[in-house]
Amino acid sequence: MRNPTAPRLAYRDDACAVGLSGRLQINRWYGVPNASSMRAMHELLREHVVTIPGGRMGTIAAIEPSVSLRLDDGTRRAANDLQGFMGDHNIAVAHVVLGSGMMQPIARTIAAGIQMFSRKQHPSEMFKEWEPGFAWVADHMARELPDFDRDDALARFVELERLTRPPSAQP
Repeated sequence: MRNPTAPRLAYRDDACAVGLSGRLQINRWYGVPNASSMRAMHELLREHVVTIPGGRMGTIAAIEPSVSLRLDDGTRRAANDLQGFMGDHNIAVAHVVLGSGMMQPIARTIAAGIQMFSRKQHPSEMFKEWEPGFAWVADHMARELPDFDRDDALARFVELERLTRPPSAQP
């Protein structure tokens, strides 16, 4: 039987990757978001949350700034379905907009605007680097879960980030 807290790559396709480690999740978009990837991620997370006591987790949602933020209607519906489902299961979500140059602040501003108008049921914050996002989610989880090991979570987030790197960045 697999250790449920051992970091693992749970899903990868041409557009995204999902890493899971017990109550921790990273979903990383390095390609154009699409309905098929959104639905696959939704199904994976639906199966995963039932394995977590209380069904609540901390999430890092990362996007490469070169990725198109234009979503077709099917992708938008799939994204709304996923967000609606995860709203009940997220303790906190850090949105990490990766990259450098002009596109990063533009993408971060657009994503922050989208988040401001969404009906989220959990704390949500934008970041331009991984580590502050990891720490922010871990702090929220430590406040909500008395037995939560913040230092262990930070180490597992680092491993999940490595596992979810785009295929072109894998050794």
